Amino acid sequence: MIAFILKSIPLVIAAVIAASTAWMIQGWRYGVEIESLQRVHADTMAEISRVAARQLQAQMDRHKEQANEIILLDKRHYQELQDAQQNSARLSADLATSHQRLSVRVQRCSSSHLPATASPPSLDDGAQRAELYPEDAAALATITGDADRCAVKLSGLQGYVCAINPDAPDCGLAGKGAARPE
Repeated sequence: MIAFILKSIPLVIAAVIAASTAWMIQGWRYGVEIESLQRVHADTMAEISRVAARQLQAQMDRHKEQANEIILLDKRHYQELQDAQQNSARLSADLATSHQRLSVRVQRCSSSHLPATASPPSLDDGAQRAELYPEDAAALATITGDADRCAVKLSGLQGYVCAINPDAPDCGLAGKGAARPE
């Protein structure tokens, strides 16, 4: 048995050397494969990062454009609102102080205080007109001025929505004074 053990020692040593050599060769081969996979993985991650950075930059650019559009819209609509308020205030003041007069057409005018004589010739269209009291005319001008301010505010809000979301309904019609088709 000792002779068998002594004869098998070189075989065992050769087997261990062969196994360790195979193990090292497999390690080198797998090391090269792992290194190749790591390189591919790093390249893929770098490409994903570049694409994400481009997308982020595009979104940031779009956000900046939208912010600039909103600033311009805000300035324009604020100026329109200021103009509407000034015009309304000026008209109300002129009507209240009788610098301007407001009259309305009337279909029939019956008053016992009017003389029965014919009216003098004029360039009017023939319809009878009644002049409003200055206070009432100023109140009417204030009401219409409020409506003008509301229209400017609504136009500004519609412009804001369209700047944020161009695909929103009626954004093609916004600012043109058109109503949504029913």
